[in-house]
This record gives sequence, C-alpha cells and structure tokens, in this order.
Amino acid sequence: RRCVQETGINAEYMGLFKMEKKENDIQAPILAPAPEPTPVPVVVPSPAQPPKEEKKEGMSISPLVNQELLPQLMELGFPKVVCEKSLYITGNNSVDKAVEWIEKHQQDADYLEELRIIGQTEEAPKSLLSEEEQRQKAKELQAKIRERMAAKQKKDDEERERERMKGTKALSQAKEKLEEMQIIREAAKRKKEKEDSVNELKRMEEQLLRDKEARFGKKFATLDKTSAAEVEKKPIEKAEIAVKMIKTLYPESTYDDIAANCFKLLKAYVSNLAKNPENEKFKKINKLNAAFKEKVGNVKGGINFLKAIGFEDKETTLEITKVDVDLLNKSLGLLDQNKISMIVYIPVSYPHLTLPTKAQVQISVVAVSLKKKI
Repeated sequence: RRCVQETGINAEYMGLFKMEKKENDIQAPILAPAPEPTPVPVVVPSPAQPPKEEKKEGMSISPLVNQELLPQLMELGFPKVVCEKSLYITGNNSVDKAVEWIEKHQQDADYLEELRIIGQTEEAPKSLLSEEEQRQKAKELQAKIRERMAAKQKKDDEERERERMKGTKALSQAKEKLEEMQIIREAAKRKKEKEDSVNELKRMEEQLLRDKEARFGKKFATLDKTSAAEVEKKPIEKAEIAVKMIKTLYPESTYDDIAANCFKLLKAYVSNLAKNPENEKFKKINKLNAAFKEKVGNVKGGINFLKAIGFEDKETTLEITKVDVDLLNKSLGLLDQNKISMIVYIPVSYPHLTLPTKAQVQISVVAVSLKKKI
C-alpha cells in the first residue's frame, strides 16, 4: 500500500490504475481493465496440390532395354536409369560392356540423366531389332558414311583443283611479268650500248682530229654532224635497208622460211594499217605476242622495218601516232617484191633450160658452174 501511495500519482498518470481517496482511509487502487487483444488473422493453408509433372520429350528407352540383363546390372548397386542407359548404348548384349561404360562415364555431367529417344512417343515404342535387322541397319549406316566421305573427298579434290589452277595462273602471270621486265632491261641495255658506241665514236674522232692537228701543226675544221656518214636517210630507204638485212642474214638455202614468214607477218601489219589508218587497234603491236616474237622480234631487221615506217619502240609495244599511207603503200611494194623475187643458179652446161617469163616471176639469173644439182 505504501508503495502504491508513494507511486500512485505516477501510476495514475501512466493509466495503469486509479486511486479513490476517502477521508482517513486509504483504499487499494482500482486497476483499469486490460484492453482486449487485437485478433490475429489465422491463415488456413489451402490443400496441397501435387506439382505438375514436366512432360519429357521423346520416348523412354525402358521398353528397348534387355529385361534379362537389367536386374543383373541393378544388383551391382547402380541406379536403374544408369543401368538402362548403359545397356542400351552398349547394344543390350553384355553386362560386362555395360559395367565398362558406367565406369568410364561416372564423371559425366549427364551421368544420372534419363536417356530418351527424340522423335518417337511412348504410345508407339520400337521393338527390339533382331540380329539380321541390326546388320541391315549397320550396312545402311556404313553406306551413308561412305557417301558422306565420298562427297567430302570430291569437295576436297575440287578445292585442291581450284587452288592448283589459281597457283598456275599466278605463276603464269609472274612469268609474263618477268619476261616483260627482261624485255625492258634488254631495251635499256641496247639503248645504253648505242649511246656508249656513239660516245666512243665521237671520242675517237676527236682523238684523230687532235692527232692530225699535232702531226701537221695546224687547226682543222671539226667534223660536221651532218657528214655523209650521218646524213639522215628517208623512211623508205630505211625500210629497204631493213628488208635487205633480213634477206642477207636469213637466206632461204640456210634458214627455211624465216625470211618468208617475217615478210608475211610484216605485210599483214602494214596492210591492215594502210586500209584502216584511223583504227587504234592496228596502231599498236604487242611485242610479247608469241607469233610476233618468233617471226619478227627475233629476226634481225624486222623491228627496224617497223620503225622505218613510223612505229616507235616502247617497253612492251610498238606504237605509231602519225600514219603515212603513201609510205605504207611503198613499203608494201618492197615486201611484195621480196616475196616473189628469187635467185636461180643455172649451170653453164644446161643452156637449154627453159625459164618462166618476166611477167610470171622476177628472176635474177646467175650463170655459175654446177657443183650440186638443182
């Protein structure tokens, strides 16, 4: 009571209980009723529903597994899924093979996963194949493998052939480039040799002049550049000199048809250009052309003839810019004359030999003693 009296004010302030005071009487405090507890909602769990089974794709291999070997394998303590998978993969014919497969694949991530056949359903399981059917399936599989290998081999052969052709083409292009560079080097070499020859001739002439002056003790006029040896010849004269050079260096008796073939190809070039002086196709000759190299390029005097009628010698081509049709026609006359002219050696002991008329063929007759019959 004393504690209540002492703490009544505070207790009353706190609302825990109230004090009723009477005169000369101290009564026990009247406790206030406790507040009713707030009802807590009760959650009634709904009846548990079975989890939905995930529909697996494909057909289980259980119907296809050898049911005689399966119990024997399961007795060794392996799970059923692993036993079925090992028997199915190893051919359903040996427990030992299945055990070897299990020992080999125990560490695989899908070791405990069920093996299912995709593309088939449980309603239509496949029956076990007989030995004859298995052999037939094996033959079909081998045939497919051989077909794939043959197709791959054919594809590889085609790829190798393409690479070979590509390499051959690259080699041919490199060879042509090398020949072109060789021609350029030879042209530069010939040009340098010509310049050196001219310089050497000039030096010798100057030396002779100095020796002559020292011998006679007086000055002599310097050599004129337009001396008789250096007088510029006309184009038709240069062409005639080139024709004579070809005839002299390649006589028919020693070199079969070299001069004739050269004249024939030169006539074709000149004739086409004379008939079509504005055609750019006939204004350029490829020096790398096989026919040109054989019949004109390698024949001394052939390129000189083309230069005489206006062609300019480039690195790999001969080109003409200004076409003189009159000069071309005259040069054709030279080629025609050399085509039909010939030398006939007539022995003095056969004066009765009948010759063709001059209208039929131009002939130079030379009477010589016959040493070999013609």
